[in-house]
Amino acid sequence: MQENGTGFEYIVTEQTLDIRNYTVKSDVQLTETEIYEVFYDVDYVDGATNTFEINGNKGTVTFNGTDFGDDGQLAIEGDDTKDEE
Repeated sequence: MQENGTGFEYIVTEQTLDIRNYTVKSDVQLTETEIYEVFYDVDYVDGATNTFEINGNKGTVTFNGTDFGDDGQLAIEGDDTKDEE
């Protein structure tokens, strides 16, 4: 058992399988690399849209929302926990 200066500390990590959905529109055909470069630049707010330009060609990226996963895994690290009663 280890107590830090202000009590006990636990770090909780939750891992889920969330799926984020985007729409990338362009007047010209894009490479996978170009798509990867532009879709990260949009806010994670449903309907948020960003414009981009690649080699003089313009396009938009829209964030369409997140499908939240239902298989959450928890991990607790840090100080020792108290036994259940």
